[in-house]
Amino acid sequence: MQFMIRLWLFIAAVLPLNAQLSNDFGEMYVSASNEVYYAPQQTIRICTHILQNSKDDQEKIQALLLNARAHYVKGDLLNSVQNLIDAKVLAESNEDKRSQLDVALFSIHLLNLLELDVVAERYLKNIEIAVNEEDDQQMITLLAGGSSLVDAVKAVQSPDYNAGLNHIKTARSFFEKIPDRFLVNETEISEYDIIYKSVPTDEAMRYFRSRLEDDKNKENVFMQMILLYRLGQSNFDKNSYPKALEFLHKADSISVSLENNQYRGKILELTSLSYMALEETDKFYSVGEEASRIIQLSESNEDNAVNTIFNYINENHARKRDLAYGMCQNILWTLLGIVALFIIVWLVLRYRYRRRFLQYEEFIQYFKKREYDDLRLKPKKEVGKSSTIPKSTEMHLIKKLEQFERSTQFTKQDMSLAYLASQFDTNTRYLSGIINMHKDKNFNSYINELRINYIIDKLQHEPKYLQYKISYLAEECGFTSHSSFATVFKSVTGISPTAFIDIMRSQRRTKKNLAMAYEDD
Repeated sequence: MQFMIRLWLFIAAVLPLNAQLSNDFGEMYVSASNEVYYAPQQTIRICTHILQNSKDDQEKIQALLLNARAHYVKGDLLNSVQNLIDAKVLAESNEDKRSQLDVALFSIHLLNLLELDVVAERYLKNIEIAVNEEDDQQMITLLAGGSSLVDAVKAVQSPDYNAGLNHIKTARSFFEKIPDRFLVNETEISEYDIIYKSVPTDEAMRYFRSRLEDDKNKENVFMQMILLYRLGQSNFDKNSYPKALEFLHKADSISVSLENNQYRGKILELTSLSYMALEETDKFYSVGEEASRIIQLSESNEDNAVNTIFNYINENHARKRDLAYGMCQNILWTLLGIVALFIIVWLVLRYRYRRRFLQYEEFIQYFKKREYDDLRLKPKKEVGKSSTIPKSTEMHLIKKLEQFERSTQFTKQDMSLAYLASQFDTNTRYLSGIINMHKDKNFNSYINELRINYIIDKLQHEPKYLQYKISYLAEECGFTSHSSFATVFKSVTGISPTAFIDIMRSQRRTKKNLAMAYEDD
């Protein structure tokens, strides 16, 4: 394969370039396509050669789209977005509906990763309007698949994972009819994500192992990396840390060969946590430092990709507006339609952000309440009044409770009033009385609130906790079941743990997108 690629590059260099690309583009494109999921850098080199030498816009569009996918496989979302935008611009200038549709379908997957799915949905809607019954059946099928993808994204955001999974499977069935292996693969990646989040861990593991066996005989190492990472996550969730490391090491090896920092950062972070669970401190710190460095690079790349999208939208809008000034009335109305469409998208985004701010208000109310009702405040009642407990004993137990609150002993699942009383060298009646008198709550409420505040501190100050499952967080702070943790969490904060974590996850990105959305205000 590598020999053939070098041969084509050599031939292209020594023969007349225009004729050579026209005659041999198909074979070069196939060679580059076969390398995408195995050697994306080689695909990028071939596509770059085509873009530098081809005079055919169709060839350039296909090369740009393939280039975008190769950069995506490398985890370079910035260059992937830039190639996608270039392909979109060229397809639109040629009024090529099929190429526009191809770009839109990949944009659904790519922009969803950047949390800009509204932009991708609007682009697909524009193409749906342009397509009519006279267009070929392939375009109709591809559009149906794209609509199912958009429905899947909306369902997952609800979140309704069952509906999302059904829409994803529907989309995949449409793309298999074409067939389009790129769209099938990208749809499967989204399917893996939904299965991991919604299906019981053992069932998900069986599915991922089955898919991994199917892919072993193919050269799609990118998909193998994702499946290995998902198996690592699943084993980590089951506390099978040695097995998790086995899959994560394999996934990391592939991420290095693909130069994919986007996945490598996540893989190394989970590897670090596995070493922590196994009490291998040196490896935990060394791998964790490398993970932090790579995640920083990956997040910077994603931020730049988002900026590129917004800059393109703004520049595209300004260019069309300026062009309209020198055109006739019909073109002016067309431009006004584009402006209206842009405003609709902007209003949708603004509504979404405002709705998020309403959730933030509930979120902030919890912290305000906690500020005035902190368990670690000094006693609310005057020491020694209306109490049968000796004053010296009362003062002693208050100090013990303050020390207890500064520790993490309350996260022990077997923590009880009797156990704590024995640790304090007192009896349960005295300890219960002090808690009721100075904390205004019974022992169980006292312990549960300490646990919830502890895990919220972790979520607030250690971002890695935002990636954990609710069951792991419950166990981390001392609860024996997911349901009891969720019930107590909501009673303390007024918000479900899922909503609370979702707000914390999106806080930074929401602020950044809001700033961009309001620049035109």
